[in-house]
Amino acid sequence: MRTLAVIKDITERRQSEDKLRAADQRLRAFMDNSAVCGWMKDEDGRYVFLSQNHQRHFGVTFDDWQGKTDFELWPLEIAEQFRTNDRAVLTSGRAVEVLEETRSADGKQAWWLCHKFPYEDENGNRFVGGLGVDLTAHKRIEEALRESERRLSLVMQGANVGLFDWVLDGDQVHFSREWKSQLGYDDSEIGNRFEEWQSRVHPNDLEPTLAKVRKFLAQPWPEYEVEFRMRHKNGTWRWILTRASLIQDSAGKPVRMIGIHLDITARKEIEESLRESEERLRLANEAANIGTYFSEFEFDRSRYSPEL
Repeated sequence: MRTLAVIKDITERRQSEDKLRAADQRLRAFMDNSAVCGWMKDEDGRYVFLSQNHQRHFGVTFDDWQGKTDFELWPLEIAEQFRTNDRAVLTSGRAVEVLEETRSADGKQAWWLCHKFPYEDENGNRFVGGLGVDLTAHKRIEEALRESERRLSLVMQGANVGLFDWVLDGDQVHFSREWKSQLGYDDSEIGNRFEEWQSRVHPNDLEPTLAKVRKFLAQPWPEYEVEFRMRHKNGTWRWILTRASLIQDSAGKPVRMIGIHLDITARKEIEESLRESEERLRLANEAANIGTYFSEFEFDRSRYSPEL
C-alpha cells in the first residue's frame, strides 16, 4: 500500500483571507457607528444589506427588509423615485448623488442626500449601494427662510420699500426687486454692481451723498439717513430717502452696508407746493399791504407779519 500526499503552502491565501475579514470588520464597525445610513440592493431592487444606523433610524431590522423591494416598503411615489435613481446607476455604471424624499420612522416627510453607486461581485451579480445623510432639518430651515423671505417681500411690495446689501470689499451690491421697481425697472434690467446706483444719482446730489457715505464708514453713527434724487427709467427724478446700518467683522471693520430706499417724491412735491403757496401768500399780503398774525394760545405767544 502506498500513500501519495500533496502539500501546498496556503499561508499567503490565509493571510489574504484574514486581511479581508479584518477589512470587512472595520467597514462594518464604521457603518454601524456612523451617522450615515448605508444599504445595498440587488439588480431587481431587493435589499441585501442594511447598516445598523439605517435600522436604528427607521426603526426596522434587516430581517424586516431582507429580500423585499421598495414597492413593498414605501408608498408608491417614493418607491418609484428610489427605483428610478437605482436604474440610472445600473444603466450608466456610474455613481450619482441625489436628494430623495422619504418618510421618517414616525411617518413624517423627510429628505435624504444619497450617494448611490454600482457594485459587481466576483460572480458578475450587480448591485446598487447607497449612503445617505438626513437633511430634513436643513430643508425645514431652508423652507422657513424662504417663507420668511416671501412674507418680507410682500411687506416690502406693499410698503414700496427697496432693500440693498452692499459688500464693501468690492462693488457688489444686491438690489431687491422692489428697489429696482421704484425706478421703473424689472428685476433683470439692473445688475448687482455699485455703479448701477451711482450712475443714477442726480449729479448735484452724488458727491454730497458719497461724502456722507464715506464719513459713515469711517465713523459710524446709530441712525444713518440721507436724501437724494435718482433718475427713473422714464427720465424723471425721484426723491429717495435712504436709511442704513453696518455689519462689522470681529475686528470692528465694516464689511457690509445694508439699508432701505423709500420713495419720498410725493412728500417732496407736497412740501414744495406748501412752500410755493406760502410764498404766493406772502407776496399777495405785501401787494395788498395786509398784515397777518398767528397766535399759539397754548404757549401764549403770537407771530406778526412785517405789515403789522
